[in-house]
Amino acid sequence: MYFKISEDNGNKGFIVPGRHPRWDTISKISGRINSALQDAKASKDGDKCDEHVQRGYSLVRSWCEVFVEMEVFAGVSQRYQPNVSMANLTKIKVGLLPEVIDTVSRVFNDACRYIDAHSQPLVTLGTRPTPADLENDWNELQAARNNYRNG
Repeated sequence: MYFKISEDNGNKGFIVPGRHPRWDTISKISGRINSALQDAKASKDGDKCDEHVQRGYSLVRSWCEVFVEMEVFAGVSQRYQPNVSMANLTKIKVGLLPEVIDTVSRVFNDACRYIDAHSQPLVTLGTRPTPADLENDWNELQAARNNYRNG
């Protein structure tokens, strides 16, 4: 069972039952990306569309991290884990790394330019990605993943 400590009217330290911590997986994040993309494509309001695209790119950034951690590096090294899983080292497909690194790095860096977590220079602030940009980048990531998994 999980608990969280909350605050109520300035009084701190209330212990209440909590939900399990969020565990990001490729499939869970993929579903959220697809949802953000569909919402962006369906939006008639330009500002709402931009919000959905930005949310999509934020999720793409998370997807890239989980994909690299769990599939490309085969879980050899995981965030917040004290050990390195040497038994998985041979599962890394070294010959396919250049292609996957190129695609994932490029899309990841673009995603970082589009999300609130990173400040941007004035010259790039007026350039907003479109739903088509998000869809193209998402398709490239999925193709890179499929090539890596099947290669």
